[in-house]
Amino acid sequence: MQVVSKCIQKVLLLVLLTALPAFAQNARIQFVHSSGDIDGRSVDVYVADTLYIDNFGFQSATAFMDVPSGAFNVKISPDDQAPADSLILEADLTLDSGGRYIAVVSGILPINDGKYTNPDPANRNITFNVYPISNAQETAQDPTKTDVMVFQGSTDTPVFDFVTGDGAVWADDLDYGVNTAYASVDAGNYTLQITDPGDNTDVWAKFNVDVLPDSVVVMFTTGFLTPEDDQGSQALALIGVSPSGNVVEFERIIELIPGPWKNAGTSSYQYDSVFEDTTVVSPHGVAVDKHNRVWSGSYGASEGIRVRSADGTEALFSPIASVTIDGTEIDFTANANCRGMAVAKDGNILYAKGATLVKINVETGEGMAKWDGGGSLGNPSVDDQGFIYAGLVVGVNPVSVLNGETLALEQEITLPGAPSFTRGTLVSADGTTLWSGDLGGSGGPLYKWTSEDFVNYTITDSIFANTDAEPIFTTQRTTMNGGPNGTMWVSHDNAYAAGDNSPNGLFAFDFNSMEYTFLPMPDDIPGTGNGPRNVAFSVTGDTAYVASFNAGRIWKFVRETPTRIQFVHASADIDGRSVDVYVNDELKLDNFSTTTATPFMDIDAGAVNIKISPDDQLPADSLIVEADLTLDAGGTYVAMVSGILPINIDKYNNPDPGNRDISFNVYPISNAQEAAQDPAKVDFLVFHGSTDAPAVDVIARGVGTLVDDADYGQSTSYISVDPASYTLDITPAQDNNTIAATFEADLSGLAGGAAVVFASGFLTPADNQGGQALGLFAALPNGVVVEFERIIELIPGPWKNAGTSSYQYDSVFEDTTVAATHGVVVDKYNRVWSGSYGASQGIRVRSADGTEASFSPIASLTIDGTVIDLTPTNNCRGMAVAKDGNILYARQAQLFKINVETGEAMAKWDGPGSLANPSVDDQGFIYVGLVVGVNPVSVLNGETLALEQEITLPNAPGFTRGTLVSPDGTTLWSGDLGGSGGPLYKWTSEDFVNYTITDSIFANTDAEPIFTTQRTTMNWGPNGTMWVSHDNAYAAGDNSPNGLFAFDFNSMEYTFLPMPDDIPGTGNGPRNATFSVTGDTAYVASFNAGRIWRFTRTGTGIGDKISAIPDEFALKQNYPNPFNPSTVIAFDLDEPGQVELKIFNSIGREVATLVNNRMTAGRHEVTFNASGLASGVYYYRIAFNKKIAQRKMLLVK
Repeated sequence: MQVVSKCIQKVLLLVLLTALPAFAQNARIQFVHSSGDIDGRSVDVYVADTLYIDNFGFQSATAFMDVPSGAFNVKISPDDQAPADSLILEADLTLDSGGRYIAVVSGILPINDGKYTNPDPANRNITFNVYPISNAQETAQDPTKTDVMVFQGSTDTPVFDFVTGDGAVWADDLDYGVNTAYASVDAGNYTLQITDPGDNTDVWAKFNVDVLPDSVVVMFTTGFLTPEDDQGSQALALIGVSPSGNVVEFERIIELIPGPWKNAGTSSYQYDSVFEDTTVVSPHGVAVDKHNRVWSGSYGASEGIRVRSADGTEALFSPIASVTIDGTEIDFTANANCRGMAVAKDGNILYAKGATLVKINVETGEGMAKWDGGGSLGNPSVDDQGFIYAGLVVGVNPVSVLNGETLALEQEITLPGAPSFTRGTLVSADGTTLWSGDLGGSGGPLYKWTSEDFVNYTITDSIFANTDAEPIFTTQRTTMNGGPNGTMWVSHDNAYAAGDNSPNGLFAFDFNSMEYTFLPMPDDIPGTGNGPRNVAFSVTGDTAYVASFNAGRIWKFVRETPTRIQFVHASADIDGRSVDVYVNDELKLDNFSTTTATPFMDIDAGAVNIKISPDDQLPADSLIVEADLTLDAGGTYVAMVSGILPINIDKYNNPDPGNRDISFNVYPISNAQEAAQDPAKVDFLVFHGSTDAPAVDVIARGVGTLVDDADYGQSTSYISVDPASYTLDITPAQDNNTIAATFEADLSGLAGGAAVVFASGFLTPADNQGGQALGLFAALPNGVVVEFERIIELIPGPWKNAGTSSYQYDSVFEDTTVAATHGVVVDKYNRVWSGSYGASQGIRVRSADGTEASFSPIASLTIDGTVIDLTPTNNCRGMAVAKDGNILYARQAQLFKINVETGEAMAKWDGPGSLANPSVDDQGFIYVGLVVGVNPVSVLNGETLALEQEITLPNAPGFTRGTLVSPDGTTLWSGDLGGSGGPLYKWTSEDFVNYTITDSIFANTDAEPIFTTQRTTMNWGPNGTMWVSHDNAYAAGDNSPNGLFAFDFNSMEYTFLPMPDDIPGTGNGPRNATFSVTGDTAYVASFNAGRIWRFTRTGTGIGDKISAIPDEFALKQNYPNPFNPSTVIAFDLDEPGQVELKIFNSIGREVATLVNNRMTAGRHEVTFNASGLASGVYYYRIAFNKKIAQRKMLLVK
């Protein structure tokens, strides 16, 4: 337990002491300040018009003192102001001779009525006032005990009970402004809880309290229970006051939920020296210009703004004593009043002086423009477009947005729930996010406001707790400044606790790694506060200059050039699709997925040990690979993760025809780049990560050979090219006439950037368990990975694209009663049976109108006396209808047969592993493969589930969700979780024993690939159609490919049924489909969405050979892509109609509407300008005559 003690000495004027002998009888009184109003934080107290207490501070108290009895007039005014000039309140008390009293100052100042959002939900009288308490004690009644009184001084806290951890009630139904009688308690340590008076288990706040024997303590609640609703003011606190005036703030026990921020320890910056001291007075602003000169601004009187080079040499125009703008001289000496500084986009200097923002020429020190705000300004901030954001010290709002050139006011922003006091407002580079400092002294969150329209900003997040559920901040979050590599530096200044400098320093938050570090301030002036007020960085980022208001100094901190590293996951092994990466035995990357990358991040130089284990498994339990690297100080590296897991070397048929070492490993690349050497070029290296591809050349059509003879595991030097789109042919190194693969690499939006281009996947996935097909990717320095489009020059196939399915989305059939749905069937009574993979109430059986069967839900199954509970985790793997009409239910490695009439178990079969969705032929035989590896496909007796035979499918996929058998049993199809699309293979047999690949569904009649992502499950539909689930589950947020392909083997046509995107940000891929008895209704299970959707049709479907939509409507890929800031979106309309073209961000929020009107048939092009948006993946979606198409694009700034 930590207890923070604050011994507050009050200035009591001698007049009080000398006046006392004139009175025969006196009373005793103690004053306590518990007002949470930030404007009443320090006041003067007058008694009988005489100043008794000067600068009476919040959460402080006097000792008991003798005062005259009788009428007692109290006036309270702001610091250093006479009551006649500025009276806050006046109170008349009557003190009995010999009586003891406590006078509690509490409440909200009258001038602030309406300032706070919700200071008193109970609508009580909370006006700033004096609350007298009579019959006060200075000694305990029993010297072995402690006498405790409780006073409720928190205006927004409802009536509460004050309860100990063991249930003893110290205060019952305590309301604001009310105190309890003294209670005698045993000395010791207590957990004291503020609770709902009607339910003491509903704890609002909890404190750790030490009670000493033979003492008297008055405990006061102060501050706000919900400071975020009250201008970010002082959070609720519990203080104890002794008769001597000693104040103890009891530790608040905050049981936080772990946050996303990981504590990475102490900053890599180290204190170097005092950069300025005698030439600055209470410095409040510091900035570094493009010439690497340090500009410093003083709040107190000085010789003006100082401009110095790093070696201390002053600029010719330094100090700047004044500037003249429009004939008005602005003085920076006697009245410097600096409130903050920043660098404008054009490189000139912004200086906040009181309520005025001044723009100063960086070359001459002359004034260029000024703007007069509505009050004292906080530290200004600038976005990438050059707009300047300046909030107010008092209340923050409005945040004024100024023109970067002229300082003209462009708009005003109101931040809801803004703090009462701040020292600065920080804007994100793209202008969509604002942060505000918060002078709440007890720590708390740092709130984040975001906007989609740059007008309306709302609190959407905060920085509060770290990954260990510890609060990050313990005192004021004063100012925020941008630092190197997009870090945010937050000044942490305990200015209201004189002498306690331990919390003072700078927190640096890295939004890429979600880690933070702390830089403590030097304590080189004993007894003086050393909290930071602003920080600025040298051009290289290796030096930090920190202004300290209280210390009156600018300190210099330096760091060695950091060592930087980027991790890129290029392994195509499906068992290594997601791994954990440990660096020096610390978990660095959790669930690191294939074809993803981290941003470049700082890392300690020297010996670095890397261990990689499967997801959520410790290296000590399941180590995949361990690698030892040596990283030079200041070096920049890329760590490529690639290869086949050792346990899987024999799993794939032909993972490496070249007989090389392809074991899963870490391949370090030194001398990596985070930017191009020439800002007009694009620099990239190439890494060969495809295990079954030979040594290759990469040839850019019309340009020449970019890569010569690169073998697996090797990387090239950096290649510098013009930012443009390139067609890249990958050929065997010794045979440039044979093209192994062709990709369209659009680099047109990457001028000045760098990338790691890497190959991942199998050149021949059919020979490798249907693994990930070869792809070419570019990992950018910020961690964004771009997949280049593979140009597959296919031979036209027999399948004609007949457009969109005649089924249309109708409604959600089930949602709350299913969890991660994996199975769905319709029985002979037209009832829908649904099975969940996650925990639920069991198998559901419903009629089409939603009415449940009498035996539904089926919570358990009993076979041979064994009860199988289906509620904690159903673990459903699929369902089917047996030939006799009963239900087949695959659960983990077991297949159950369930009576369709009663819901009771009839038979069970234990398989060799997790089962895929089962299927039934016309003879009633049941075919069920395995999720991992498919084989063996077990053929079971339809009545008893006895094993009849096992089938091995050659070159079966590595993973599947289902196996489908033809009615005659001669043909098998298997789902394939290869994420980049590819064929759906067909195995046939003449003897029902030996099955071979004889065909596939791959290309349509236009030589276009049909599938672009996972072929998850297959189900038979009306008129002998085969329905294939198409689920982009490994590309989070990209739902555009998700739907069902329906193949008609009579017409050789196929249609596509898209899934509803009714849960933004959640995958909506289908997992299985089933049909009503008439075939007019389809029920589709979605694992990720946790729903069963219903689709209906009113006309004829694919089985009737009707082509629903012409082929000519198309949405084209935007160009360029990636882009910055503009790109062109083209689309073809085969007929006139209403067109709606919208842009969405990666979480499904609409950011722009480009078209919403009727358009003529033909080719159309629309330009999209994303200058106001952040870098990232965006989606563009077109709706036209009831047709919808969607594609994704990448904005890179």
